[in-house]
Amino acid sequence: VSTQSTGTNLEPHLPEWCCSSVFETRPEMANPASDDITGQLVLRHAFGSRSSMPLASLTERVPLPSPVWFVDDTTTILYSVGRRVVVHNLDTNTMRFLPENERLDCVIALAVSPNHKYAAVCERVNPEPGAAKAVPFTQVAVYNLHAPTLKRRSVLQYSEISSKDWKGVCFSADNHFIAVQSGAPDWLIVIWNWGSPTPKVVATSSGRIDAKGFEVSRLSFAPFDNISTVLVASGPRTLQFYKHTEGTLKAFSANIGKRDMPDITDHAYLNDEVMVVSTTGGEVWVLLAFDLKDVIQCEFGGGAATSISGLANGFIVGGENGFLSVYENHERKELFQCSHTFRSSVHPEAAIRGLATLPRFEDSVACSFDNDQLAIFPLGRMDYLDNDGDHFNYVSSGMHCGAITGMDVALNKPLVITCGVDHTIRAWNYTTMTCELTKTFPNDDLLSLACHPDGFQIAVGFRDKLRLMQLTIDDMTQMNEFSVKGCRQCRFSVGGHLIAAVNGPKILIYETFALRNCNPAPILILDGHSHLVTHISFQRGDHYLASCSIDGTVYQWDLRTKQRAAENVEKKVKCECVIFSELESTMIACGSAKSAKDGPRGNPNSTSTSKAQGTIRELYTDAHGEKSGALKSELKLKSGSGNMPQSLCLTKSGRLLFVGMDDGSVRCFSYPQTGPHAGEFDETSAHEGQVTAMAVSANDCYLISASDDGSIFVYEIVQIESGQRMPSRKPTADQFVDMSLISRSSVDEQMSIMGDLQEQIKEISTSTEYKVHMKEQYYTELLKKQQVDQDTLRESEQQRYETLKRMKEKQELEAAEAIQSMEEAHMKAAEELEALYERKLAMHAARYEEMRAARDDVQCQFEEKIEVMQREHSVMMERQHYAAETSLQEKARAMEELQARYDKDMERDVVFLSETQEVAEIEISKIMDEGKKQLAQQKQENLDLKTEAALLRKNFDKYVKELENKDKEIRKGQEKTKELEASITKHKKEISKLGVDVKEREEQIGEREKRISDLKNKARELEKFKFVLDYRNEELKKLIEPKNDELRELKGQIEELDDELQNDSKNKLTLQQMLDNKTEKLDAQAKELSKQQRKTQDKERFITLFIRDLHKLVTEAEPVHWKEGLRKLHHTYVTSKKEILKQMEEWTGQSDEIVSEFTRQREYMERTLDTLRKKSDKTDVRTKEDLQRKVLENSVLIQEINDIRRDKKTLTLQLQELESRMAYQTQKANRQADPSRAPSTRPPPTRGSDVSAGSGASNNYRSAGRATPFDAREKKKTPYKGSARQWDETSTDRARMAEMAIRMDENNREIEMQKLEIRRLREQVRMLLRKGSLETSTPHDEDAEEEHMGQVRGKEFAATLPNLPASPTGARGAMRPGSQP
Repeated sequence: VSTQSTGTNLEPHLPEWCCSSVFETRPEMANPASDDITGQLVLRHAFGSRSSMPLASLTERVPLPSPVWFVDDTTTILYSVGRRVVVHNLDTNTMRFLPENERLDCVIALAVSPNHKYAAVCERVNPEPGAAKAVPFTQVAVYNLHAPTLKRRSVLQYSEISSKDWKGVCFSADNHFIAVQSGAPDWLIVIWNWGSPTPKVVATSSGRIDAKGFEVSRLSFAPFDNISTVLVASGPRTLQFYKHTEGTLKAFSANIGKRDMPDITDHAYLNDEVMVVSTTGGEVWVLLAFDLKDVIQCEFGGGAATSISGLANGFIVGGENGFLSVYENHERKELFQCSHTFRSSVHPEAAIRGLATLPRFEDSVACSFDNDQLAIFPLGRMDYLDNDGDHFNYVSSGMHCGAITGMDVALNKPLVITCGVDHTIRAWNYTTMTCELTKTFPNDDLLSLACHPDGFQIAVGFRDKLRLMQLTIDDMTQMNEFSVKGCRQCRFSVGGHLIAAVNGPKILIYETFALRNCNPAPILILDGHSHLVTHISFQRGDHYLASCSIDGTVYQWDLRTKQRAAENVEKKVKCECVIFSELESTMIACGSAKSAKDGPRGNPNSTSTSKAQGTIRELYTDAHGEKSGALKSELKLKSGSGNMPQSLCLTKSGRLLFVGMDDGSVRCFSYPQTGPHAGEFDETSAHEGQVTAMAVSANDCYLISASDDGSIFVYEIVQIESGQRMPSRKPTADQFVDMSLISRSSVDEQMSIMGDLQEQIKEISTSTEYKVHMKEQYYTELLKKQQVDQDTLRESEQQRYETLKRMKEKQELEAAEAIQSMEEAHMKAAEELEALYERKLAMHAARYEEMRAARDDVQCQFEEKIEVMQREHSVMMERQHYAAETSLQEKARAMEELQARYDKDMERDVVFLSETQEVAEIEISKIMDEGKKQLAQQKQENLDLKTEAALLRKNFDKYVKELENKDKEIRKGQEKTKELEASITKHKKEISKLGVDVKEREEQIGEREKRISDLKNKARELEKFKFVLDYRNEELKKLIEPKNDELRELKGQIEELDDELQNDSKNKLTLQQMLDNKTEKLDAQAKELSKQQRKTQDKERFITLFIRDLHKLVTEAEPVHWKEGLRKLHHTYVTSKKEILKQMEEWTGQSDEIVSEFTRQREYMERTLDTLRKKSDKTDVRTKEDLQRKVLENSVLIQEINDIRRDKKTLTLQLQELESRMAYQTQKANRQADPSRAPSTRPPPTRGSDVSAGSGASNNYRSAGRATPFDAREKKKTPYKGSARQWDETSTDRARMAEMAIRMDENNREIEMQKLEIRRLREQVRMLLRKGSLETSTPHDEDAEEEHMGQVRGKEFAATLPNLPASPTGARGAMRPGSQP
């Protein structure tokens, strides 16, 4: 909602007419300052749509391209109403409006992006008040549909386009580009890259699109073109393609052969290559890769094809006369075929101007008719629909087309009644936002409408008469009619017992509750105006009536004296509306003031719109005595269009005044116009035409406005008092009368239908019971048979199972023998491969030694170079050291000066720090207290979550049991399948038996064929005999024919007589019905007459008693007794009735208070229940999310523990192997250093001995000085990498599991260590045996043999280790990873 005046600073917000020279308030009549109450209007709903846009006026209109679009799914549509664009959710019947543009003139085109996230709106915008060019221009506004407030994303403008009417807008397939088609005289195409931070123009068309003089009405990007370079423009005799190259659009045409280009109405792409085009000749052209492939003639009765849209397997076409056809191609043939054709029977003369579909949801299609109707067609159910009915689901049950001539609101029911130039009366419910009732009068013009306060009757002004109609549950029936021709204004009184109707300058007053269809005469005629009366309104007490006319006269009529109580005449003002203000005892009138140069005085209709000025006047009523009719205050608006008030409306409290303007906007004033907010207003623009009528709901919650453009808007009234929004209670259905009228004839029909249905139900129930009994017997017999069959099948399957079991055991034995033989062969092959790889390792070891020697040479060379460079570096360092000392001395002096300054600054900072520390300590204490509270809350939440986790474990156990039961059921199903296979074999045997029977029957057939041949011979003889008999029959027919002719003539005479009899019987029935109706009417009138007679008799009896008592009093001789007699008469005939009436009023008022208090308490309890229900739902969702999160954390922790265990095992194994290697190498080095020393028989050190020798503390690997990942984690007191929570927060169960896992790891580790020690002992024994054999054979080669054996042992030992860095011996350089000894 845009507000023009808020706050105390009025200068930048007030319009021009609010200055002191124009806003006149007479001081002697001004009221004291009222409460500071202002108001705003918020749009809530709209009834109506736009299928066309205006050119110069509302009467001159052109079709709107693509007026309806789907958003997200098929339950939300986007369309325009008046000047606003609506996002309407059809499921919840709620609306969201795009933000208002204060200078918006009208909406020209709409488009929704392919991802359904953005909407582009072409807007015709009025220039700013101080702009150099006072010419409207056009822009494209892009809105974010997924934002909560539907905020505007960007605005696109192009100054080189001189046209103010753009023909269309479209998005590219990748949603990054927007193309716009301008109108005459430019006819340009402009493409923006709006997705960038600063939108810029990418390309424009190089020449005029209408080079041949034809227009363009549709524009779209090719959907398959991901780089957005191909555009399609179509229109009357135009189909042009454009390609974007280097900032320009190059045109190329489609290949249509020798055909002439038709008038194209719409086009659509079906896939990457196929495009369909609709024409005014009722044809659909199919183009394949820019070539005309086929021409399809639509079955629209000669009408044009006005719109088209693509589907997955075809397309859908809308045409004139309400036709809708679906073409499909399921077999993927070249031609499309019409599968279904439907027609709108409600609007058979309307054309479908727009179609909207969604590729993902093809179950519905949105249709826009040229009579401003919107409908959803159920495309997914079209195979089940007949082609005769109307299957369109109209949005809001239909809308008005054209101007709305009358509108009124009921008080006791939530109804808004409207009538328009489309010959329809509609009843809208403003609590459910739906149309409840519609009545069409195709041959009558509806000029005005008024609604009774109870909502059961309406008065409608027709051309010939004023009719009083009754609203029933499904129809509008006529109750009475009044002889008032051309009634353009009518109004019910506040009590509803009077009807005021305008007939030119006269005002006729009728009684509402007169006899039915009696055409009563008016009870009062108010004849005082000399020109046409434009508006009338009743005062709240129904004692006064206000009226105004086009000649500037405003009258207040006293209905009791039948005279004018106040009058005001302003010849220069054309009054449009007048209302009463009960709060100030004034009348408020609005209109347009005319200047003296506008025309002659005798012609009040001669006005000049350029110099006309809107006025709102406040006039005194007769309650002010001598001031009656005088001007209290006057508001003069700016001159020109958009500032002429057309209608007025006050809230029931009388604190807000609403003014409907001629440009479709509604202004909200605070009333009375005194105090700080005098002259200020809040303006909301929604309608496209002038506001014809406004009304406020019963509790001042909603304002409803109607306009010439056929739209109805519902606003929420927001009252603001002293800058704060006042609470308002939205109306609900419970606050109104929950009753509807229904005619007696419809009740009788429904009762008869119910009786027939009950009889049918009884018959059906008896028949179904019998059928059920018979079926039970049949199925019991079937069950018995099947049980016998299943028993036999089970026995056979049991035998088969035993045989298969024996076969399986044999196969398992054979397979085991085969596997054993394969393993033996595999072991042999593995040994051969191992020998081969040992030879290769020896070769690579020798090569490694050569490379090692070369590396030592290179290292010596580099060491010599390093010594030379070190000497040079020492010389350079001495020089730099001397320079650095000199500079240090200079800097030391400067430092002493800076130190003195620093000491002074520090003294100042110490004082400041002491002050800040005190403040910080106070804040820290507060934060600590809050943190402690939060910790306590989190601990409580953790306890709750643990209890919920226990419950989840129980549920998990239940689900496990259910899964086991399902597995059992699956096994049972498998057993059943086996049984069925057995039955199949049985049936095959039966088939073989039946084959034998067939052969026997074939033999019987051969014998019968012989008999047939004999019978044929007999038939030939009978045919000869038949020929003779036929000849005799023909002779007899010739004799019988004249008699048949006579019989035919007699039959014709009998049929004529029957027709006459039927006509006579029909006439008799109609006469009988007429007689019955008249007798019923006579009976009703007789009853009414008897009632009236009783009433008259009672009154006469009352009068006779009064006359008798009065006669007694008059005959009294003494005048002293007259006074007492008069008192008795007054007491008996006057006061007794009044006391009874007062008691009734007091009793009824008390009951109303009790009922209202009960309803208020009930609503309060319902609201509290709703809030508690929502809170419980939120807590359930939160607990579920927390449980899921905890389950994920537990899984992550378990995975981390497993990874840590694996890493631990590998590291411990590597560490132990490295320690054993080190011990072995040291032993070998000692042996090489002392060759004379005899080899010791001591075995190589084990892991436990090596570790104890190195540390002397314990046999565990922890004592070797290396910590495990668990030890590092315990020292850091932080979670391991990737963990989700601290280790201190783990539960006791998890700690126990960790301890068990550690014990298992230690046991496994000891087993591995024992295995490795056994392997080493074996290797040492082999080495000693080999060494003893070598010493006996060749003692001189002992050292060489030791080196060779050391290399071999190193190779065998390295094969058992994982990939480790190379050892100094060189044996690890070529070891094969993963090889076994």
